[in-house]
Amino acid sequence: MNRLIILGNGFDLAHGLPTRYQDFMLHYLKDVFKKKHDASGLMSVIKTNYFHDKWEESIDEIDSIEELFSYINLRADIVPYMYKSELLSCLVRDFNKNNWIDIEAEYYRLLKECYKGNDKNAIEELNKDFETLKSILESYLKKEVEEKYNFMPSEEFLNIFLTKTTRYKKEIFGKSKYSDFPEKTVFLNFNYTTNIEDYLIQPEIIHHLGNPEVNYIHGELESVENPIIFGFGDEMDKNYQEIEELNNNAYFEHIKSFQYLKTANYQDLIRFSEGSIEGYEIYIFGHSCGLSDRTLLNHVFEHDNCKSIKIFYHNGIKGYTNTVYEISRHFNDKASMRTKIVPFEKSIPTPQVQLKKKA
Repeated sequence: MNRLIILGNGFDLAHGLPTRYQDFMLHYLKDVFKKKHDASGLMSVIKTNYFHDKWEESIDEIDSIEELFSYINLRADIVPYMYKSELLSCLVRDFNKNNWIDIEAEYYRLLKECYKGNDKNAIEELNKDFETLKSILESYLKKEVEEKYNFMPSEEFLNIFLTKTTRYKKEIFGKSKYSDFPEKTVFLNFNYTTNIEDYLIQPEIIHHLGNPEVNYIHGELESVENPIIFGFGDEMDKNYQEIEELNNNAYFEHIKSFQYLKTANYQDLIRFSEGSIEGYEIYIFGHSCGLSDRTLLNHVFEHDNCKSIKIFYHNGIKGYTNTVYEISRHFNDKASMRTKIVPFEKSIPTPQVQLKKKA
């Protein structure tokens, strides 16, 4: 039996890293208002004499997007600002409405609006703004996360990674032998951070799992060979089929299925699933299993070689159930889904670890 361990943003969050989209957006917006201008061109802040000496200190103390705009809007008459990007405007509006941001989902929603309005100029503008946000996000994760936090492997996570699996028969020197650990372990890392690497050098991992692989399916920070993938990946969406008929390649610029072709990562994943003759079990840590990765997740979940899906949940039964709802959208065969997903009573919560900033 092989094991596929899916790592989503919740894995980084469980280690205390500020990697949510709202963490990134708050940092970006605070930077814009502190500098009194936006070099990216997504916003415009008009300089006035009001900006006092302690302006930057006041903004630095703010802890949320909601608090930031409450502070700024009270001074709107003397601190004028405007959005130059519809994408950014919608992201802030949606956060104020839902206290949550999904940049990739919002991009796809606006992409479909461009399609329905048949607006060629709008799609070009949307793609340009999205590419700008992608660049700012990459810089944020490199400078404000990877370079500022000390990462230490957690004993709780180590114990989970080393959980024994279904026993399988293995041929060693012509003799059959049963093993309690996975034949092969692959970490499918949807994050851009490299924190999982610190686990793979631990003696227990090397001893029991041999040489587990990490597949940076969404790329790595500042990498030419494996550039980050940021966009949407639901080819099963009904509007996507219609978009394909437009004969306008601009609509494909940030669709993940095409970006996957830049490296062999996706094909490596396919080879893993196809080659797992004894089958594979899936562990999920911190991945919402939302529609932005639907095409990929449909393949690994519904594949005949997938024997079980275990959710390491956050926020109790509610968090577990929400992930199950999302997983269900990736299955055409609902009966198969019900046999594969490990019940809540046999699941365990994701450990929570606190990291410290580097001195």
